[in-house]
Amino acid sequence: MKKYKSMIVLLSVLAVFVVIYVILKAMPEDTGEEKQADMVTEVTDVTAMTYTNGESEMSFEKKEDAWYLTSDETFKLNQDAVSEMAGDIGSVEAIRKITKPDALEDYGLAKPQYTVTLTGADGEQVMLYIGDTAGSDYYATTGEKEVVYTISSTVVDAMEFDKTALEAGAEEEEASSATE
Repeated sequence: MKKYKSMIVLLSVLAVFVVIYVILKAMPEDTGEEKQADMVTEVTDVTAMTYTNGESEMSFEKKEDAWYLTSDETFKLNQDAVSEMAGDIGSVEAIRKITKPDALEDYGLAKPQYTVTLTGADGEQVMLYIGDTAGSDYYATTGEKEVVYTISSTVVDAMEFDKTALEAGAEEEEASSATE
């Protein structure tokens, strides 16, 4: 009887090890390397950008390391704010990549909420289309519209449609009025 109890215990332990082995084999292998994120836009040196929400359009151009409002080059822009915006929109990382998407209408990309055109120093233009929300994120695609991504809402938040909010000195005025 002791032999049978010992045999049952050993077979139970073996069964546990087999289950653990199967589970570990099914898990993806960690190579120790970081997985490279999919980039939706990758324009490192943005020299021009235009974005629209269907009603309003903002357009900027960079000349001699200074940003100008295309419609009014005399308008004094907050250079840091526009540079940060260009950096944010110029390097958009995908949260999720949908390689075989349904119809663009399903993501709000047939008639996008936002259209962004970026021009790099090399003259290459990248089109970014932003559609419906996907939870707290947004669906987006690029010029060829073959792949749909989800991107962070911070990309949309970075687009400022209020000209006066981009005026040089506007952030100091806001800060001083907030402390009063």
